[in-house]
Amino acid sequence: MGKKVIVEILQVDGLTLVGKADSGHWVVFDADESHGGHNAAIRPFETFLVSLAACTAMDVISILKKMRIPLKHLAVRLEAEREDDHPKVPKYIK
Repeated sequence: MGKKVIVEILQVDGLTLVGKADSGHWVVFDADESHGGHNAAIRPFETFLVSLAACTAMDVISILKKMRIPLKHLAVRLEAEREDDHPKVPKYIK
């Protein structure tokens, strides 16, 4: 069984939120002003995509290292589109 991970989200002001992970690190989230936020931080959906890209990159780097294949450079780029109406789930991620 894998390790359980617990995160906590706290509301700071309106749609400005802070999240704390088991690692003890904090992340600030916000929405743009047209959605009631302060445009002060990354959006949660953007964070989801960045995290997905980072997990993919770390997996590739680890696998190549185990295979003793040298890596000079790695870049992961994701593109996503969301539904227009709530819940704004991803239409696609590629």
